[in-house]
Amino acid sequence: MKLLGSGRSTAETTFAGTTAGLSSGGSGGGLRIKRITAYGASSVVENTSGGINFVYGNSSGEPLSTLTILPGPTSVATVVTLDGLDIYTRWFEARTNEAGAGGYGVFVFGD
Repeated sequence: MKLLGSGRSTAETTFAGTTAGLSSGGSGGGLRIKRITAYGASSVVENTSGGINFVYGNSSGEPLSTLTILPGPTSVATVVTLDGLDIYTRWFEARTNEAGAGGYGVFVFGD
């Protein structure tokens, strides 16, 4: 298992992702996501509509699914690890819904 992508952000943005699973021939290739660890620092203002979403699929134009990993900023720091995953994909990205003053981070592991 290796680190496939990581990032940190304090704003509404896409901050980690890859197309490394895509092949130039349009077939084959792919990544197997096995673990996602995400964190959000505490914020003075709670926000239930923000947070980190993990989006994956065949390409950015063909997303297959979205996992909401963290809710919006809360009054306490949060760390979430999703382990034992078996997500086969050719593309993924982590993105925030709304600015998180405390900041967000994500680590994506797999093969």
